[in-house]
Order: sequence, then C-alpha cells, then structure tokens
Amino acid sequence: DSGLPIARPPNAFFDTGNLGYYCTFGAELYKVHDRRGKEKPLDTMDKASLVLLSLVVPLVLLLLPLSRPASVVTHLPGFHGRLPFRLETGYVGVDEETGAELFYYFVESERSPDTDPVILWMTGGPFCSGMVFFEVGPMKFVLAPYNGSLPQLAYNPYSWSKTTSIILLDSPVGTGFSYARDVEGYHDIGDFSFSMHVLIFLNKWFTDHPHYQSNPFFVGGSSYAGKMSPIIAQHISQEIELGKQPKINLKASKFTRLQATNWFHLINYNK
Repeated sequence: DSGLPIARPPNAFFDTGNLGYYCTFGAELYKVHDRRGKEKPLDTMDKASLVLLSLVVPLVLLLLPLSRPASVVTHLPGFHGRLPFRLETGYVGVDEETGAELFYYFVESERSPDTDPVILWMTGGPFCSGMVFFEVGPMKFVLAPYNGSLPQLAYNPYSWSKTTSIILLDSPVGTGFSYARDVEGYHDIGDFSFSMHVLIFLNKWFTDHPHYQSNPFFVGGSSYAGKMSPIIAQHISQEIELGKQPKINLKASKFTRLQATNWFHLINYNK
C-alpha cells in the first residue's frame, strides 16, 4: 500500500516487452497501461519489472514537483549520500498542439564544464529511456540477489561525464518520462517527427543554457538512435548555414550500432 493520492502522472515505466506511458495511483498501484492503451494487471509483471518499478516510482515522485523549471537533483533513491556529480533534470516543450514535452537529464562534466564538449546521447529501441544508470551515464546498478529492498546504485567510474557534459534525452514522445497531454501526441511517431522534436528541444535547451553554446557539441546514440543521430546533426548543420539562433557549435555525430559492432563511427560536420 503506497498511500498515494489518486493521480495520473504523465510518466513512463518499463514492463516486459512494453514501455507504458502512464500509470494510475490510488491507495495502491492498481493498473498499468502499455503504449496501445491496453490495461495490464500489475500482478502479471515479472519480478525484474517490479524491481525496476520500485526504483523508478520514487524517482518519479522525486522529480515531478521539480520538473518546471529545470532543477538540480542532489540525491537519488538507492544511492547513499550526495551525488558526486551535478545532475539537472527538466522538461522542454516540443509541440504546442499536443502538449508534447521531452524529459532530459543533464550531467555536467566533472572536469572543465566551461570548455569540455557537450554530447546529446539517446538510446535505441526506439522508446528506450536513457536514464542515468545505462550506457554512458554516471550511475550503475549494483548487481546483487533481490532481497526485497530498492535496487542499489553506485557511481560509474567509466562515465563519459568524466570529460564531457551529457544530455540524456527521453525521445521520442512516450519514452521514459517524456509525454504528451493529448493522446494524438503518441500517434504517428516516425523518424521525421522524432528528429524535429529533438531539434526543437536542442534549440530551446541551448537558449536556456547560453553558457554552453560555444562548447563543442556532438550528437550521439546507440542502436536505433544511431540511425537518428546523423539526421539530427544534418538538421542542426542546415540551421547553422541559414544563420539561425541559437548557433550550436556542432562538431560531429557519434553513434554505435551495438547489434553489429562496438566501434564508434564518426560523421564530421566541421565547416
């Protein structure tokens, strides 16, 4: 029994084979929905899903009251003590008609944030959340047998944030904590709308963070995001040529197709 009031947070969570885009809370968490809007009883979820849900729900409750404006998060459920890096979270609106908003985590470089590169990092799927404890992020799960408590988090000593500021973006709409107020925002999500939403996100984010506009900027991602990264980089390059503001200091697109190789491929957009 969570004791939570009835609400419908516009947040997502993982289920076996699906990514739900909202859940309903009452005296207890009593139903979940997948992307198709089909209700699925909670008791059909496997133990792994419940473990992840037990971590994500406290994180949602922690972030929701702080999502506007962007906020600095100093503590996370499952991690003991203050975070050893600067973490900012927030939402950026990308479609006024549907009320679509993309959620992001921004991990500032631990070395020289004023001059170090900034990279936008997206994961695959599509519809896989970036979060801070996957791939290049600064946190990792402590692997241990399930004992009924929250999963424990540890600092990732190999995080790219050692030398780079990272924007971890939940995109497209319906991924992770990203959502739309109008259900139409979840329909017809394709590569074009995906890339344009990311472009709108970046323009707004850099406008709100002008001190990063001169930093070298890279677009990166794994798996399916490797397909989207060069498309997004091309959009940015075209806007640079047209003299649009904010002027993003685009350097390259990095992506990794994990199904085939672990090498990074580089597409250079330097002028």
